Amino acid sequence: MPEEDRRPDEDAREEARLNDSVAWNAASYLISGIVGFGLLGLLLDRLLDTSFLAVVGSLGGMALSIYYVWFRYGSRN
Repeated sequence: MPEEDRRPDEDAREEARLNDSVAWNAASYLISGIVGFGLLGLLLDRLLDTSFLAVVGSLGGMALSIYYVWFRYGSRN
């Protein structure tokens, strides 16, 4: 659709869809970081016969995913 033919309500809907997409992306990064690194820690727990690496992996994954979301979406104007 040409730019001059767009109505203001279409622009508002497109902006709302973009904001929803960013929110879902950020949430999925946070969840996948915790789960992914938690599973990696759990695997290392089983291999090394320890009991703390799953927690360390989950916390590390949370920290890394928060940093990644902040780095990717925090500097938007």
